Amino acid sequence: MKITYTIIPKGQYFIGDPCHVFSDDVWSKILRQNTHNDIVFKIDDKKFVMCDIGGDGDIQDSTSHVYSIDSGSLGIVPLDVLDLALLEKTKHLGKVVTFEKTTEVKFMSEEFVQFGDLFFDLMPMDFDYEMEIEKRKFWESWSYESK
Repeated sequence: MKITYTIIPKGQYFIGDPCHVFSDDVWSKILRQNTHNDIVFKIDDKKFVMCDIGGDGDIQDSTSHVYSIDSGSLGIVPLDVLDLALLEKTKHLGKVVTFEKTTEVKFMSEEFVQFGDLFFDLMPMDFDYEMEIEKRKFWESWSYESK
């Protein structure tokens, strides 16, 4: 299995389905201008991270926060990139976080996502956190591809 990763700068971010924090026009533009083989997406000259998680529905992070996914994607979007008016209406569908330092983002296709200290097991919501801890122990043995 291959894990894709990138580094994001310190700052405030929305974590959740990016379709909730962009207007329909901007969201369509993002999907037209970017390849789905990548995790770093661009809108104009700004970047954000998004990954295909294999479907819609609710997912849960390692703190038990629940996120609503409607486009099959999970992302981490800097607050200066998204539509702040939409964020006010939809932030309950995700989470706003602050990273005090540069932070690593890791993605293993349709299985696992890590945004800093937040982990998402993309298997059904009845997953076992003990197993998640065991998976994390093996991360260093996987091959990495930087984006």
